[in-house]
Amino acid sequence: MKVRYLRKNEIDKTVKIIEENNSKKYSLLAKKHLLAMFENKMYEPKFMVAEESGEILGFVGYIMSSLSFRTYEMMWVNVSKRHQKSGIGTKLVSKVISEIELIKYKGEKPSNILLSTLKPDYFKRFGFKTILKFKKNKHIRALDLNKK
Repeated sequence: MKVRYLRKNEIDKTVKIIEENNSKKYSLLAKKHLLAMFENKMYEPKFMVAEESGEILGFVGYIMSSLSFRTYEMMWVNVSKRHQKSGIGTKLVSKVISEIELIKYKGEKPSNILLSTLKPDYFKRFGFKTILKFKKNKHIRALDLNKK
């Protein structure tokens, strides 16, 4: 299995994973984010996929936050149902963290990564900490890259 950047012709495959794990409504929102990667905007999102033998097993996205050029947001961490609990999500999240750590913008490296999740315990292993709780299970978590 390899983790690499999404190709435009793979968007529909990734949207199916979102629909499988969530709903049609979320898959339509995800498709807008996925398409934005290819729009040549200054702050377009980037998406990485886990692929094996031509099959997309999962994907994750990230983008520079509008809060600060030193803050990034991770989004759409999703693995197809039949490939969950096999380490794919861990590989995707780890790869995105590594990619973000390599970025330099205006001579400075990113300082943190934010994400919104319904599964806060999953992200503890990477060092994310809850900074805000709302609704029943929804958490905003942050990873301080300066403390790694």
